Amino acid sequence: MTPFDAMTPGQLAALDLQRGADGLRIVWTPDANIHHMTLGRHLGPETRVLPAMIYDAPDGTVTVQGFADVDRAATGLAATLRGLGYGAGDQVGLHTGQHPDTAVAHMAIAKLEAVAVTLSQLYGPDTLNRRALRAAEERDGGES
Repeated sequence: MTPFDAMTPGQLAALDLQRGADGLRIVWTPDANIHHMTLGRHLGPETRVLPAMIYDAPDGTVTVQGFADVDRAATGLAATLRGLGYGAGDQVGLHTGQHPDTAVAHMAIAKLEAVAVTLSQLYGPDTLNRRALRAAEERDGGES
């Protein structure tokens, strides 16, 4: 038995969960946006200065970014992407390295209501090529 088993449907709904025949499911609304559900919910006056990310760099330096700092960087990148012609529904390639820039890029893409196409060096060159080519073809209407 888990703590969720004792929860009422109303309590589950407050967590965006719903009980189904095969277990709990996350309820996604049509207007769901990962930026608003994560970073955006912490931009109030009392929480915007709290640490959002703490990064230990390979050289030993530690960087702490607050929620407002991450949002500012994501807004700047979103504006750049918009200037390059990206917008809602567009696929944007995103390298999934373990670095704060990855989180900022995810938030920027979500702000645009675009779709992050994750790319990792662990995929190998053939898989990366196929994913990138497929995303380009979909963006260009199949003409790549």
